[in-house]
Amino acid sequence: GLVREVFFDGGATVEAGTLLLRLDSRLEEIALDEIDAQERQARAELADAHRRLAIAEDLSMREHGTRNEVDARKTEVEIDAAVVDRLAAQKASAAERIERHLVRSPFSGVISQRMAEAGQWVQPGDTVFELIDLRGLRIDVPVPQQYFADVSATPDIRVALDAIADRKFIARVGAIIPVSDPSARTFTLRVLPDLGEAAIAPGMSADMIAVSGDPL
Repeated sequence: GLVREVFFDGGATVEAGTLLLRLDSRLEEIALDEIDAQERQARAELADAHRRLAIAEDLSMREHGTRNEVDARKTEVEIDAAVVDRLAAQKASAAERIERHLVRSPFSGVISQRMAEAGQWVQPGDTVFELIDLRGLRIDVPVPQQYFADVSATPDIRVALDAIADRKFIARVGAIIPVSDPSARTFTLRVLPDLGEAAIAPGMSADMIAVSGDPL
């Protein structure tokens, strides 16, 4: 659809669920209004069908009406009820389509890049924002394969960040990916550092040192 409003730019910090971008949903809103009107009419017809059924049952009990008339009125009620249910489902679907014209932040983080502008036409699958969760940063380290057994037994690791040269951070092994790079003879060690409030960003370089003192 057509981008109607963009509420944030690169560098903004947003919380999960924050509205980032709105697409033009006017046609969907008109369709929802039409379905809503049809549903109100169907509910009125269902109420009238219930009224006619009650009259037919009353006449049948007093032997002024036939059983076939009662059965016909029951069938009419069932048909009208099915129409109401179908329109209610269509209404819910239309409301969901309108909601999907609102792009919300899936998690809390920092917008590193905005790729959409008001007035731009976007397709499903197009990237409109790049959002980074700074709280879940990890470090993937290529480790020579001869250290595989030693790393498996390493409980903790010290992290030295080039951007913060005067501090060391404690990290733990998050995962060992035992798929080696045949050309470099390495495997990947995924490290989860405890960075606290340190001002870092994805893409920064780091050095890993095992607690035993052996550099990684």
